[in-house]
Amino acid sequence: MLHYKKAGIASALLPLLAACSGGSSVDDIPEIIDPPVVAECSADQTQTDNRDDGSVWVQACSADGTWGDWEQVSEPWDCQPDSTEAETHDDGSQWLRSCSAEGQWGEWQMTAPAWECEPGTSEEEIRSDGSSWSRMCSDEGAWEEWVMLIPSSTREVTVTFTHPGNINLGGASFAGASTGPQVGPDMSTFLDKDAYILKINGAKAEVDPFSIDEDLPVTLTTGDVIHVESAQKQTYNLSAMSATYVVEGEAELNETAVELNVDLVNGGFTWVTVDNHEQVEKVSVSEQELQLAEDDAYWYTFIPVDNEYTTEIVTTDNIFTITDIKAEGESQHYPVPKTDDDLDDEQWWWIQNDLLTSGMYQRVWDQVVAGNRAFAALHKDKWVVTWGSLERGGDSSAVADQLVDVKSLHVTTQAFAALKEDGSVVTWGDVTQGADTTGLDAELYDIVQIVSTSKAFAALRADGKVFAWGDIEKGGDISAVAEQLVDVDSIHSGENAFAAIRKDGTVVTWGFPTHGGDSSAVQDQLTDVVQIFGNASTFTARTKDNRFVAWGVYPDLSSVEDKLEDVVRLRYNQESFMGILDTGELITWGRSDVGGDPGEDAAELYDIVEMAHSRWAFVARREDGQIFAWGSVNYGSVTDHVEHLFFDIKRVFGTPYALMAVQEDNSLITWGGATRCGALPDGALSLADVRDVGHSLHACVAIHSDGSTTSWGDSKYGGNQSGVQHLLDGNQVVRIYGSDQGVAAMLSDGQIVTWGSGTGGGNSDVVAHIIRPALTDEFGP
Repeated sequence: MLHYKKAGIASALLPLLAACSGGSSVDDIPEIIDPPVVAECSADQTQTDNRDDGSVWVQACSADGTWGDWEQVSEPWDCQPDSTEAETHDDGSQWLRSCSAEGQWGEWQMTAPAWECEPGTSEEEIRSDGSSWSRMCSDEGAWEEWVMLIPSSTREVTVTFTHPGNINLGGASFAGASTGPQVGPDMSTFLDKDAYILKINGAKAEVDPFSIDEDLPVTLTTGDVIHVESAQKQTYNLSAMSATYVVEGEAELNETAVELNVDLVNGGFTWVTVDNHEQVEKVSVSEQELQLAEDDAYWYTFIPVDNEYTTEIVTTDNIFTITDIKAEGESQHYPVPKTDDDLDDEQWWWIQNDLLTSGMYQRVWDQVVAGNRAFAALHKDKWVVTWGSLERGGDSSAVADQLVDVKSLHVTTQAFAALKEDGSVVTWGDVTQGADTTGLDAELYDIVQIVSTSKAFAALRADGKVFAWGDIEKGGDISAVAEQLVDVDSIHSGENAFAAIRKDGTVVTWGFPTHGGDSSAVQDQLTDVVQIFGNASTFTARTKDNRFVAWGVYPDLSSVEDKLEDVVRLRYNQESFMGILDTGELITWGRSDVGGDPGEDAAELYDIVEMAHSRWAFVARREDGQIFAWGSVNYGSVTDHVEHLFFDIKRVFGTPYALMAVQEDNSLITWGGATRCGALPDGALSLADVRDVGHSLHACVAIHSDGSTTSWGDSKYGGNQSGVQHLLDGNQVVRIYGSDQGVAAMLSDGQIVTWGSGTGGGNSDVVAHIIRPALTDEFGP
C-alpha cells in the first residue's frame, strides 16, 4: 500500500487511479492526514556542559520544544586546580604558589632564602691592624670562612710623584660662554717643587718639607690614607684668596707592591682664561695681572673654587670689567671683543649676563691715585696730570717734562712718585714726605717695585738692592740696615714701617721701631717667609710651612696659634687682623677693642664666606646670611638700628668710618660713623639699586645701575654733588676715586668730574680741559 505525506500529490494522482479501478469517483477516496511533529525537548528543560578549561555552559529549551544557544555561566580557571608553579629570583631566593580547587592562584611563598652573596664571587678587606683578608662565596650563595692573605704590615715605602705638564680644560663652557682653550697652562708655573708636606690619616707626618721631584721614603701601614699638599698656599695673596693643592692616595701594601704613585692634579680650582688678540694690552683678576699662554692665544690664572673674583680687561681703546663672579666648574672663559666687533652679539655673554655686574667704558686713564689732598692721573699714552693742594702733590709743573713714558704711580699722604718704563723714578709734592730723592738720583735706575708708608717711599732695584726716602721715622732712612738690604725679593709696608723679604726667606725691617720697624724680638723665627701683611701698628708674616710670626704693637698670636696654619683668607684694619680658616671658622688677633676680639660673637663665627673692615671695626657674613660686626662703636660695631634689614645679604664691605651691606635686590644698608657715611641721606635706612660705592675719607658716593650717583657724608669733603650735578646728568659714572677731602668720578667716556674740598682735590678746574674736555667745551671749567 502506498502512503503519501502531501495532499497535493495525492490529488494529482486521483484521476489516474480512478481510471485504473474501473471508474470509481474521486469522492470515494479517503483524505490522507500528516503525522504529528515530535518535540526535541520540553519547556523549562535545561542541560549543562562542564568544559575542559573549567568554564560551565548552560542550554535551555524554547517554547516550541527546540534547544536554544549555549550560554557561559562561569569563567575558566586561572590555573589547573591542585597544580603548583615555582620560580627563582636574581638574588637566589626560590618561590612557590599553588592553585586552589576553584582554579585561582594563591600568594607566592618563599621556599629558599636569598643568597648572602653571588656564587663564585669574593671580597677582601684590610683590617685595623693592617692585615689583609679574603673570603669566597659558595655555590649555594653563602660566605665561606675568612682567609688571611697578608698579615699586619708596617713598612717603609717610596712615594713617587707624577704631575701632568698641562691641564686639559675639556672644552668646558660657563653660563653660555664659548668653548675655551682645550689645553690649560703649564702647571709647573704654579708648583713650588720644594715645599710639600705629608699627612697620614689626617695628621701631619714627621717629615721635613720635601720636593715632588724626588722619591719620598715613609713608613706606612696597610690601609693608611695619605695626603700630600703644598706647604705654600697657591697662588693668591691671603688678603684676596688662597687654597692648597691637595692630592691623596691609599697605601696598598702587599708582598709585591711597595711603591705608591700619586698624581698631583688640579683639584679644587677653576681655570680662568681670557681671549687674547692684538688689541688686548693687560688682563687682571682680583687686581693681579695675568700671564699669557706660550702661544699668546689667551691669558690665564686659576681661582680656588667657590671664591668670588673680579676681572678687568684692558684693550687699546676700552676697559671691560666683570665683577660678582664665583669660581665654579673646571674653567671659566671670557671672549674679548675687538673695537670693530658688535658688542651686542650674544657671544659676549658676560656683558649681558644678569648674574654678573659687567660693563665697558672708554680707556683714557690707566690709573688714578690720591694723597690726602691731591690727585694724579696716568693717561693711557703714559703722561701724567695732577690737581689739588699745590704743596701736597697737586702741582707737578716742576717735573712735567719728566712725566712721560710713565709705567705706574705711587703715593704717600702728601707726595707722589712715578715709576717710568726705563726703571727711573720721578717725585713731587711735600719734600718731607717723599718728594725729595736728593742723594739717590744716581741709584734709582732699573727699579722694579715701589711701596710706601704714610710718609716715605722704598724702591727695589732689579739687582736686589733697596733704597728709601721721605720721613725718617716712617721708613725714609735705611742706613741702619743698608748692608742687610741685598738679594731682596720683595718689599712690604705698613703705615709706619717697611719689611723686605730676601731671596733666602729672611726678613729685614726698618721705620718706626715699635710699629713694625724693629723685628729683633722675632728675628730667629723669620725664616722661609713668603708673605707679609702690615697695618698701622703691626706686621704679620707667613712662612712656607704655614707658620705665622708677628711683631710691632700687637704681636701676640697665642690665642690663635694652633689655627693659623689653616688660614685661607686674611683681612686687617688699622690695628687688628682676621682670617678665615679652610673650615669656614673666623679667627681674630690684634688690638681687642677695634676688632681683635669679637666678644660674644666668637662662637657664631663659623661658615663665614665674606669679611670686610672699616678703620677700626670688622664685619663678617655667614653662609646662612647672618651678619656680625664688632670693634669700635664709631666705626661700625653697632648694628641695632639696621639689624631688621639683615636679610638676603649678598655682599659686605667697608669704608674708613662705616660698614655696609648689599641685599640681593641691590639695596644698600650702612651703619657706623653717622656723619661719615654711616647714615644715608634724609634719614633713609637703605638706598636702592646700588652697583658700587666709592669714598673719600669723610664721604661716600653710590653708583646706581644706570650710572647715576648719590653722595652722602661730610658735605665739605664729597658728600654733596649738587655743584657738579649738571656735569653728571646724562652721563654714566663707572668708578669713584677719593682723597681725604675730595672725590673724582670717572665717566664711561673717560672724562673725570670732581667735587669736595677745593684745596683737597675737589676742584679740578685748572685741568678741566685735560680731564673732561668735552664737558668743558659744553659747560666751561
